[in-house]
Amino acid sequence: MKKFIFALIIVIALLAAVVLSGFQSSPSGGPPAPPSPAGNLTPTPEVTPTPGIDAQEAEKKAEKVAFEIFPDVKIDRTTVELTGEGDYFLYECVVWTEDEKKIQVWIEPATGDIRDFVVNWQMTGRPAEPVVSMDEARETAQAYIDEKSGGADLTQSLEHYSPLPRPPIGTVAGEYFFNYDRLIRGVPCLSDGYSIRVDAVTGKVCGYWKWWKTDEALCVADTVPSVSGEDAKDAVRAYLKETWGDLPGLDVHTADLVWYDGMTRGTDPIPLVWVVRFDDDHYRSLTYPHDTSAFVDAHTGEVLLCSYHPDAG
Repeated sequence: MKKFIFALIIVIALLAAVVLSGFQSSPSGGPPAPPSPAGNLTPTPEVTPTPGIDAQEAEKKAEKVAFEIFPDVKIDRTTVELTGEGDYFLYECVVWTEDEKKIQVWIEPATGDIRDFVVNWQMTGRPAEPVVSMDEARETAQAYIDEKSGGADLTQSLEHYSPLPRPPIGTVAGEYFFNYDRLIRGVPCLSDGYSIRVDAVTGKVCGYWKWWKTDEALCVADTVPSVSGEDAKDAVRAYLKETWGDLPGLDVHTADLVWYDGMTRGTDPIPLVWVVRFDDDHYRSLTYPHDTSAFVDAHTGEVLLCSYHPDAG
């Protein structure tokens, strides 16, 4: 998997969640879909959002998303709730159709931007295998991202197909996932970007996620690293040995250069880092094996963060 409407992931704790998920495989064997904001925000009905749009406008935007996905849909009801944590808030909108389709949409009150939407699928009657090919889904995703990004400088960093689980029969046709990372001075961002999901049966966009918060002026580091990718791998090996001892079967895979956005606050310069991916016998023995990652400053060689957990399940 290369470096998911969908890092969105959201104000340090949420961003951290996105960072970790962005470099691990999901239990279903699919790519890491960016987490829904709703799982991290607590209801705060007494909060007044930053002037921008009100709940009624949010409802209209959410229903427009539903009509774009299902043009002939008849809407039964829509709920809107302002949720938030700290200084970050979203309108969480749920649109129900008359035939009980459910579309969840998250909207930023200050700007009215759609941050995230996802379709909750009905499994009945869904075929076992995809009807739409990866190539067809990629064209759909690219057209959608071209429209939504306004010509922003992006690079595609992931494409993956994942079936949908349907116990007890197994799985049915699922979704294609495509991630697009924001480029700043030619280097991808760790957090900023988009994720698009395309239904493998209908060929329509069924999920969208956006995170776009990085101040480009803070990315001042030389884009030519002082520390090589191989040296960054060695730094991670040394860090793991010092911290955890000899890890049986340790295998360091790749090192990719990115901006460490989403992990710094205020006006601090954003470091250029190597994302080093690795696993060991423990991670490979899990029910759903996956690798994990560490972040190494590309100019100092310091390990800024390592997400290795010996009790990972």
